[in-house]
Amino acid sequence: MKKKHLLTLIPLIALSLFLSACGSSVAAGSWPGLSFDEARSLVYVANNQAVHALQIENGLERWQFPAEPQGAFTTHASPEMTDDDQLLVSGYDNILYSINPDTGAQIWTFPGASNRYVGSALAVGEFIFAPNADQRLYILESRGALVKTFASQDPQWSQPASNGSVVYLAAMDAFIYAIDAQSGSELWKLQIEGTIVGSPVLGADGLLYVGTFDQTVFAINTASRRETWHFDTQGWVWGSPLLVEDQLYVGDLDGIFYALDASTGEELWRIDTGGAITGTPALFNDNLIIGNEAGRLFSISFDGRSREIPLPVDYQGPLYGSPLVAGEFLLIGLTAKESIVIALDADNNVAWNFVP
Repeated sequence: MKKKHLLTLIPLIALSLFLSACGSSVAAGSWPGLSFDEARSLVYVANNQAVHALQIENGLERWQFPAEPQGAFTTHASPEMTDDDQLLVSGYDNILYSINPDTGAQIWTFPGASNRYVGSALAVGEFIFAPNADQRLYILESRGALVKTFASQDPQWSQPASNGSVVYLAAMDAFIYAIDAQSGSELWKLQIEGTIVGSPVLGADGLLYVGTFDQTVFAINTASRRETWHFDTQGWVWGSPLLVEDQLYVGDLDGIFYALDASTGEELWRIDTGGAITGTPALFNDNLIIGNEAGRLFSISFDGRSREIPLPVDYQGPLYGSPLVAGEFLLIGLTAKESIVIALDADNNVAWNFVP
C-alpha cells in the first residue's frame, strides 16, 4: 500500500487509523463526522465517545448518545438517516447502532462485524449497506437483521453510492463493485489503479467518480463498465470529489485543489492551498469551501479565484474533515480545540460553536 509515501503525506490522526486497519497496534483516531437532518433542524456530530444532536439555529445540544461514555464505544463516521427515521451510527467498537433521532435512544444494534466501521452506512430502500474494515459489506434489513454479506479483498472504508437500484462499493483492493440493491448480488466489478478510501460519487449521466492513492481521479461509465477518463493528480486523493453540474472538484494530499471537466477530465484550473486536503469540498453561497492540514479554510469561486476565510484566532489545529452546509450555516469540524464544531454564517462570521 505504498506505506512510505503514506508516512510522509497523511496526517498522524489518519495514519493511526490506516495502520490499525492494516494490522498495527496503533490506536485509531479521526475527525468529527457531521450530518444535517433538515426535517428536525438538527446537526449530528460523531466525535470520539459520543454522538451529539445540536439545534442548527444556536448549536445547543438536544441529546447525546450514549448519555455517558460506555466501554469501547467511539465513532467518527458521519451519522446516516434512513427513510424510516433511524439514525445509523458506525462504531469503532465493531458495532452498527440505530438511534432514535428525536431522543437519542438506542433502537437496535448489529454486533456481527469483526472490525471497526470507518465509513458511514448507506440506507437504500428497505436495506442498509454497512461497509467494514473486516473486508465485508454487511447488508441488513431495516431493523438490523443480517440478510447477507458481500466480501472484498481488502478493507472497506468508504460509504457506498447508489442510484436506488444499484449500490456502488469502493474498497481498498482497488476494485469498484456494482451490487444489486435488492438481492445483494454482484453485478460486475472493475479494477482500477490505487487504494480507494474516499466514497465514489455518482452523476446523473451514470458516470461514477473516484480518487485513489495512485494519484489519479477516475470516471467510470457504469453502463459500459469501463473507464471513461482518468486524470493524474500531484498527490494521493483521500476525500471524495464534489460534482457541481458539469464540473468536478477534488483535492489531494499535496494540497492541490483541482477543477475538472466532468465529462472529459480536462483540467480547468488548480490552486495550491499549502496543506494536505483530506476532505470533500462544500458548496456554500455559490463558492467552494475546503480546508487543509495547515488549518486554512478557503472560499473558491467557480473560475478559480480563492480567498482565505479567517478562523477564530485561538484555533491553531488542522482541518481534516469535510465542511457541511446546514441551513444557512457552514459547519466546520475541529480537531485540536475544546470546541469540535463551529458554525459560520453567510458573512463567514462565527455564529456559534459547540463544546462537548
